[in-house]
Amino acid sequence: MHIALFGTSADPPHQGHCEILRWLATQFDHVAVWASDNPFKTHQSPLGDRSAMLRLMIGDIPAPVGAIASTPNSAPPVPSKVLSRRGNFGLMPP
Repeated sequence: MHIALFGTSADPPHQGHCEILRWLATQFDHVAVWASDNPFKTHQSPLGDRSAMLRLMIGDIPAPVGAIASTPNSAPPVPSKVLSRRGNFGLMPP
């Protein structure tokens, strides 16, 4: 099983995020999505509101049930740039 991890600070989630998620759903067995705070941005919307908007957007994406799922706000404690330097953890499709 191949799983995509898509954390975003989306404020607000928009069509670009939707298209990325739609594409990920065609490339991976499961897409885990969450909203998080970005320490390099100041947000106008509270994290809970952005998470709710993201869940609503996910519900409108035509994908098999459960293929895209919003997870609790469980962003890694280190920036994603650091994670990308550590490797893709075998998550990228061949």
